[in-house]
Amino acid sequence: MPLKGHNQTEEHKRKISDGLKKAYRLGLRKVRILTKAGLEKVISAARLQVGEKHGMWKGDKVGYVALHRWLRRHYGKPDRCEKIGCKYPRMGDKKRLMIKPKRYEWANVSGRYLRERANWMQMCTSCHKIYDLNR
Repeated sequence: MPLKGHNQTEEHKRKISDGLKKAYRLGLRKVRILTKAGLEKVISAARLQVGEKHGMWKGDKVGYVALHRWLRRHYGKPDRCEKIGCKYPRMGDKKRLMIKPKRYEWANVSGRYLRERANWMQMCTSCHKIYDLNR
């Protein structure tokens, strides 16, 4: 972050970039760089340690909640039912026609919680419930 009222030169920006890249390669948590004013500044390199490069990465031994967060981050929020023969549109509990469901969920197909898209399907809540009961 530059000092107030001072612009960074291209050379200074390059030095900061090189320092961060070096820290990334070495896996450092903090990087010390020299500012334009001659002061040493510590920058966190933790933002560079994401995914498999993070020290706490568990791979396929991940928990339920963390895996569903990973799914949403990588494949997005489910927005349709991929199950063939979905019941919508249908009559709801209060005898009203339901055009589409209110919510969609990621459903595990194989029973093994792996980080592979083929292992997951987008389903509406009712299809997901029926799918899990019939497994």
